[in-house]
Amino acid sequence: DAANIKICIAVGNHDPLKYILEISASWPENVFLFKNKSVETFLFEINNQSVAVHGVSYATQHEDRNLASTFPKKSDTDFNFGVLHTNVGGDLNHSNYAPSELKTLCSYDYDYFALGHIHKRANLSENPLVAYSGNHQAFSPKPSECEPKGVIIIELESSGSNVNSKFIATDVVRYANNIITIGSANSVEEIAENICAQL
Repeated sequence: DAANIKICIAVGNHDPLKYILEISASWPENVFLFKNKSVETFLFEINNQSVAVHGVSYATQHEDRNLASTFPKKSDTDFNFGVLHTNVGGDLNHSNYAPSELKTLCSYDYDYFALGHIHKRANLSENPLVAYSGNHQAFSPKPSECEPKGVIIIELESSGSNVNSKFIATDVVRYANNIITIGSANSVEEIAENICAQL
């Protein structure tokens, strides 16, 4: 808030509005929390550029609606961004909350569609940019969590221009799968020493 950074939040299945509103104190003035009934658009003026951020939240943990199909056309602003917690393309490794299709997200031609739900970082489209930033901190040692976790910073010269995106790691704990060789150890102590040395 002190740096005048606008924060737009679309909550998903881990933190639906029902729970957030029960435990939240009032937000600082720079925080904008999307409601769940329909897509909202927040308008900002940043560095003499007009910005529209479109998004919608989950009311409860299980969101079956195709929320992607309810987003509005581009606003007549310098930049348009979308924010959505969704399972694009019915990824079978994840719960099919707010199911959507990539062609729908791309059809809006927003400058950037920021996605949540899938914890693994992935760019689904480069132009327009549609991407999962992944989670900012790994939660378990399963394969999709064993990589650097963080945020995506994007830079745009103008609407419709190529988006420069950069990953910045924010995790403080990182899981890794490694093969540990016990070697010729004959005791629990020697085994422990070998493991510690290799770690």
